[in-house]
Formats: sequence, C-alpha cells, structure tokens
Amino acid sequence: MTISDERVYKLLRECITGGLAAVFHRENIAGKSHINELTYDEQSNKVISQDNENVTTHVFALDGNSLYPSSYSSVKNENIPYTDHRMYMAGRSRFYSEKPYVIKNCIDQRKEIFVAKVKGYFPKSEYNNLLALPPIFRNIEIQNKEEVIGEYMYSQAQKHSLPMTKKDRKLTTLLD
Repeated sequence: MTISDERVYKLLRECITGGLAAVFHRENIAGKSHINELTYDEQSNKVISQDNENVTTHVFALDGNSLYPSSYSSVKNENIPYTDHRMYMAGRSRFYSEKPYVIKNCIDQRKEIFVAKVKGYFPKSEYNNLLALPPIFRNIEIQNKEEVIGEYMYSQAQKHSLPMTKKDRKLTTLLD
C-alpha cells in the first residue's frame, strides 16, 4: 500500500540512507589486540579512544540488536517486543499528529506501530554510559575534510582515490 500523506513520507524518508554502520575496531587479532575503550573527557569536550590492559581472546561481529537480519526476513526477534517481535515495512498511515497527548496514547495503547521524531537530551555526565551504542540516530551531512573525519579516515579515502570535495549524507549515532 502506498503512503499518501506527504508529511509521513518525509518523516520516514528523512532517515533512510543505507544502513547504520558504527565501526568499533578496524582490526582485532585474538591474543594480540588490546580491547579499545571510549571515554568522554568533559573538560576538552572530546571522546578519547584508547587501549585498555585487556587483550582480545575471541573475535566476533557485533550487531547491537540483531535487527539487520530481521529487517530482511521478518523473522521473529526477541529484541523487538512492541510488534510481536518482528520488523515491518511502513505500509500505510492511519493518522499523523504532533499533539503530545495523542502520541502518548498511541504509545500507551500499543495498538499501532508508530514513528516518532523526538529531541533527545542526555547530560554530559552520562556520556560515558552511552558511548558503546549512542541513543540518537541522525541523518547528517558530513564534509570530507581531515579535521571533520579524522586523519585515519582521510588518509584511507585519499589512498583509495575517493572524492573528497563533495559532502556525504550519513545515518549515524550521536550523543547530542
């Protein structure tokens, strides 16, 4: 079924840009690589990545909620409790509302699958608790400059002759 409400289409379309990929480590070798740790330094307002004393014993792939396979097959997944443990594609829009009480009722009743656009706020004192899987998803435009994407990513892009003059849109996770 086609989504005929342009507001709903724009809300859904806003966050569709390929898949979400958060790179935690480029290379891990069991028995050799130290486990990397992210910490937020409130004074410099930066996230610092450093190795800790623990060494990797096993290497595995991480998909925080195992949602990718579910999105393709609609196989039941215990991490999706609100919709009978399945992911569904948007098929139609029954209503659109920006009124807080209507939205709250929709969530409380759990009768409809819903899309919500919210403004999240997390105090900086909580950042270290959120770094592993940041809670805010945002589709942002990124300039391919060394000071924006970092020395390593910039050198890799140059090494592979990727265009560095254009901006890219990325669906990513953020803290604010």
